Amino acid sequence: MLANACAQFGSIARAGFGAPEHAGDLRDAVAPRQEEPDARPQVHSSTVASIVAMTLFWLALALFVLVTGASMILATRRGLALFRDFKRLSREVGAHLDGIARAGSEIELHLQAAATSGSALEASLARLRLSRKVLAVHTAAIADIRGSIGRITAVVPRSK
Repeated sequence: MLANACAQFGSIARAGFGAPEHAGDLRDAVAPRQEEPDARPQVHSSTVASIVAMTLFWLALALFVLVTGASMILATRRGLALFRDFKRLSREVGAHLDGIARAGSEIELHLQAAATSGSALEASLARLRLSRKVLAVHTAAIADIRGSIGRITAVVPRSK
């Protein structure tokens, strides 16, 4: 076991642990460390391509904003037009319903007037029937008188 520990110590000493700093030959034997990443952004290999890509991005973004804004304006205008049309329709329907209600009340008044005039008409018809009966009696009396006068005038000579 002691031999093992000595062997490990020897390999540690050869790797540079415990060795003086100026031993440059050991550094060459060690694998190079991984390089630290640069904190600065990497420069594109093609600056023109990056400018074109960024310009296209901003143009697409501007187009998107314009189209979205225009569609919102269009939707708002159409919504307001729909609201105005609905208000106008409700006003017109209300006016027509008021007209129908007025016509219904006028019809009711006309029906009451017709019922009143119907009873007056019945009274007038009763008077007319009575008058016609009286007329028939008078016509019969006149016909009798004409018949009597006709018999008398038939006997009496006429003067020329």
